Amino acid sequence: MITSNETESDGINQTEVESESDDLPYLASSTIHYDSSCSCLYIIGGIMKSGEISNSVYKLKLELNENIILNVEKIQIPIRIYGHASIMDKDKIILVGGISDFDHNDDFVFTFDLLTNELIIERIEIGNCMLLMHGHQIHGNREKIKILGGGNNCFSFGSHFNSLLTTLTKET
Repeated sequence: MITSNETESDGINQTEVESESDDLPYLASSTIHYDSSCSCLYIIGGIMKSGEISNSVYKLKLELNENIILNVEKIQIPIRIYGHASIMDKDKIILVGGISDFDHNDDFVFTFDLLTNELIIERIEIGNCMLLMHGHQIHGNREKIKILGGGNNCFSFGSHFNSLLTTLTKET
């Protein structure tokens, strides 16, 4: 049997988590990663309560045994993004696809450096295939990213579905 435990749809239910900050993010269409080396939870992008696309990375310092958020740090990045997929590789979070205000978003990989808080933008050289990075999952690291599925379904312009598996390889 599977049971569910719903929380408030507008973010972390503050009755379940004690916090010294009221600046908790809205979690719709964002990605999250937990770094056990520093007990930090990173929340990247998403849609805010106002409907605007977030251009923030939230770093929440956690005390897991006590369900307490010790600190919330909000880091601005130069793009607004949601609906993306991401992976954490050592001190970097790699963002692939989604919807953003960056021109031709599907042709780029964004890498957020956790040590410098910089966003590195790298172009994907796409061969004969067309990639639509919506509704996809990713796995891998900075050197090789495997994209599973994805595509786009549009009632006006038709649908396009990616190959089942696409691999992006970073040339050194």
